Amino acid sequence: MSKPNIALLYTGGTIGMKEDVQSKRLVPLDFDHLHAQIPELEKLEVEISFYQLWEPIDSSDIQPKHWQILADKIAELYDAYDGFVILHGTDTMAYTASALSFMLQNLSKPVILTGSQLPIGVLRTDGKENIISAIEIAAAKINGKARVPEVCIYFEYKLIRGNRAVKLSTEHFDAFKSPNYPALAEAGVDITYQDHYIDNSRFGNLNCLRGISPRVGVIKLFPGFQSEIIDEYLRLDLYDALILEAFGTGNIGAKEELLGALERWCRSGKLLINATQCVYGSTYMDKYASSANLSKIGALESKDMTFEAILCKLMISLGNSENIEEARNKFTGNWAGEQK
Repeated sequence: MSKPNIALLYTGGTIGMKEDVQSKRLVPLDFDHLHAQIPELEKLEVEISFYQLWEPIDSSDIQPKHWQILADKIAELYDAYDGFVILHGTDTMAYTASALSFMLQNLSKPVILTGSQLPIGVLRTDGKENIISAIEIAAAKINGKARVPEVCIYFEYKLIRGNRAVKLSTEHFDAFKSPNYPALAEAGVDITYQDHYIDNSRFGNLNCLRGISPRVGVIKLFPGFQSEIIDEYLRLDLYDALILEAFGTGNIGAKEELLGALERWCRSGKLLINATQCVYGSTYMDKYASSANLSKIGALESKDMTFEAILCKLMISLGNSENIEEARNKFTGNWAGEQK
């Protein structure tokens, strides 16, 4: 019986960094450094191929063009491998995981993102366990099929759906949480899978979407917010869609100036997405009078999606639509288990 074949894609991030002697700051290094620090990979019952897609970068430099490169590479290698592991910095990992979950349609193989809070060369690094377990999960099968045919993040003993993940800590090893959806697996002595939470519904040939629109803006409400900025955005015509991070379940208050500016935005033919500033829970635009007004002017609910998922789904909906109405219809659908 042949060993599972896994492609390991390296992008950079803390896991592959080392302290610069002069500046005392962490800087990215190439994959040879990273590989040398993990001799345990040779002991896995898995065939691993390594790919470095660009000069390693800090994940705060990740842009939509990098999502496209990753998606295209996975599509190119798709038939040759049983699964994929992406080594990625933590700062934008949830964005990349969300984007890939929408771009890789009909996915039937695991794409697992992981990284670390401490560089791989540090004695107390969390990177080794993260990489080894991510590879084991990417290689896992049940009845001849991939155990987890989803884009996921593996971090600190937990596997979570990529488009449900948020980074909640800069200091703890368990940096990522899935606020509104259960973990798909947990690693202890054994890896325990929650099969009833894993999405096995997608079939057919992999379809890699191309086209990511950057014309998405974000506004976060706060006490004292001046609504004139929305009209300024409209005048500048920088964006086709606006994510409004409202209070609680999607409330904006009773300020007529704000509602008027948002109505002008919607009437101009642009998209308005109502999101919550809360990490846990969902938007309910019909719960309070102030949020019900948003529904009347044409705003869309984001439901229980993470901010990262909202942003990426909106960019990809716009980038793969002929017009705003088509993008609107696409955004409201459930693509990859990102919303209830």
